[in-house]
Amino acid sequence: MLITCPQCGTEYNVPDSLKETGLPVRCARCGNVWETGTAEPEPLPESAPQPEPDSASDFAADDTAGDGDFFLQPPAPAPVIDESDIPLTAFQDFLKQPEKKKTSVAVWIRPLYFATLFFIAAAVYLFFFHAAARAPVTLQTLTHETAREDYKTFLILKTAAFNNTDRDIVPETFSVRFSDDDGRTLTTVAVASPVAVLKARGTERVDLKIERPPAKTAKATVTLTKYKMN
Repeated sequence: MLITCPQCGTEYNVPDSLKETGLPVRCARCGNVWETGTAEPEPLPESAPQPEPDSASDFAADDTAGDGDFFLQPPAPAPVIDESDIPLTAFQDFLKQPEKKKTSVAVWIRPLYFATLFFIAAAVYLFFFHAAARAPVTLQTLTHETAREDYKTFLILKTAAFNNTDRDIVPETFSVRFSDDDGRTLTTVAVASPVAVLKARGTERVDLKIERPPAKTAKATVTLTKYKMN
């Protein structure tokens, strides 16, 4: 059954047999003593605080002293859970910081290392073990001179042509490149071959006649641009 403290209005849930006995009870909140059969409150000292009424709670009547004065004991408070004691293993997936991908210089060192070794090996092979392909005809300018014919000035380049092959070569066109002191090309002239055949492993003199070379010419380079192999 429910009884109410006449002083502070706190309600208690006590056994029905307690009210039938008519024994006095004491409020666990304000300390007021009254008999369960009466409703007149016992005045409290003026200095005692007046607590606010509380909602109904389950209290146990206790007469530990055996004097017939039942003291209403409140039930044991609910255990308080300390959040700091909660294991974090259940939240480790949420608390785990995302991993940051780091770009390491070592990732690029190995490919660059092997690429460097490859180019060094290729350069060594080409320089020491692989001879460059030799031109079929080697030209060497021996001398040059100028001549005037029909009021025109001509440059005559006297060139030696060496056939480096085991076959006869029929030259058709020679190319002459004129350059200045800085090596810049001034002009390029194509000249028909004045010789019919360059014998295998032989040497022939080739005189190339060119009309009006550039005024700032410092060097002339002769090459065989068109020929046939017999």
